[in-house]
Amino acid sequence: MATSVASSNEDNITVEPENNINLWTIVGKGIVMGLLHVFTGVDHMGTLATLSSNLGVCQAFQVGIRWGIGHSIGLVLVATILLLLSSGGEVSQH
Repeated sequence: MATSVASSNEDNITVEPENNINLWTIVGKGIVMGLLHVFTGVDHMGTLATLSSNLGVCQAFQVGIRWGIGHSIGLVLVATILLLLSSGGEVSQH
């Protein structure tokens, strides 16, 4: 776990992490956690079972794909907005 270094200039106190976390590391961990949630989340299984209960295999697959894409787009948009707000619009890529 990274420790922080605090510095003080009269009224300003800043906390700087010792190790910068790469943007792609965060994205990768988010994808892995998202996949784990998809396959183990009973809310997803319940929703897809309800939506596809009276459909054939191909139609049920299409419903699942559309639902998954729509769900992912919403999550990506919210995550992007939160990341931009928390970083003040600055994203480091090194």
